[in-house]
Amino acid sequence: MTPEESTSPKDANEEISSLIEALHNTEKRLEELTAGEIDTVADSDGRTLLLRRAQEELRHSEAEKQAAILNALPAHVALLDSQGFIVSVNRSWRQFADANALAETGSGIGLSYLETCDVAGGARSAEARPVADGIRSVLHGTAKSFSLEYPCHSPTQKRWFLLLVVPLARDPLIGAVVMHVDVTAERQAEEGLRASELRFRQIAENIHDVFFLQNLDGSQIYYVSPAYEKIWGRTCDSLY
Repeated sequence: MTPEESTSPKDANEEISSLIEALHNTEKRLEELTAGEIDTVADSDGRTLLLRRAQEELRHSEAEKQAAILNALPAHVALLDSQGFIVSVNRSWRQFADANALAETGSGIGLSYLETCDVAGGARSAEARPVADGIRSVLHGTAKSFSLEYPCHSPTQKRWFLLLVVPLARDPLIGAVVMHVDVTAERQAEEGLRASELRFRQIAENIHDVFFLQNLDGSQIYYVSPAYEKIWGRTCDSLY
């Protein structure tokens, strides 16, 4: 390439500016000619052009759809950028923030989720460090997802949440979705079941009669009380 054929950076910038201005004027004129009622135009060769107004409306429509989907989820959802800053939250997240005196922080939008975890102290610090590490692993692409169940008790009630972190997009990786799912009902049900099993064993193991559980046809013994060994002179294991 000769010096005459090359284009200097200044000339290239001027040409780019001219082209942008020409495109802007062309699109403005097209909207005037179509009275703003046409979204797409095509030339004689069938090449189409989506007008800027239509592009903006399309982006706005997609944003509304995404917001509606996020707001419909019962989980508390936050979208993080690639650096871990909160860029958006759903309605459930904002409602939880309002109920827990976090509204003054703007529900966390604009704050670094990672920094919040890094500086957490007190009882929450035990979960905060692995959460920060898990989010970083997803943001760096070294993990496909991360999850952690943790307690979040208030002065008036016990609560448990399941934290889920997944990539917002993988190619390229532009951020992450953080969800806090309320699993209090499941945890309370599990604790209730364990308490019932404990009470059953305390009763069964302290009565002097033989107490057992079996299936309907009697082919399988699930449980037999310790009194079986005293009355029958055989071990419980032999019966199983």
